[in-house]
Amino acid sequence: MFLTNFSQPANHQDPAFENCLKIGITTTAEKGINQMLNDKIVRVRMVKNYSTAHNHIAIGQILEETPTYIRMNCRIFHFANRSGRLVGESEISVRILPWLRIEVIAELPSSTDWKKEAVFDRKNNFVLLDDNQTLIARASHGRQHGQIS
Repeated sequence: MFLTNFSQPANHQDPAFENCLKIGITTTAEKGINQMLNDKIVRVRMVKNYSTAHNHIAIGQILEETPTYIRMNCRIFHFANRSGRLVGESEISVRILPWLRIEVIAELPSSTDWKKEAVFDRKNNFVLLDDNQTLIARASHGRQHGQIS
């Protein structure tokens, strides 16, 4: 587990700091901010404020990572809360996503063409039409075509 407090100067006696050095992670004091996601292609699922809120998934490239937000060139897909039906897709744009609003980030292969069209496949998964058929959202069993959970 990573325990170093990035808002404090690096303590070179701290075992967590030593472990970070072993695996190549730098602290705020060493690099300014921790930027292990910069330039990565990712899929980001946002936190929902309430159970009936739409699901939001961003897919794109991280431009900047700070202790409070990530800045991405991305597009966002909006899914209906219970049916999983796609209800909207945003234009490609630069967005700032606060860490407090991010539920999970999945790093995607660097070959992912996140600007390609996205469709529902035969298994009802929502995928990019890139060479990898990159998964954006997985369909739940029992749902009809065009529905994602």
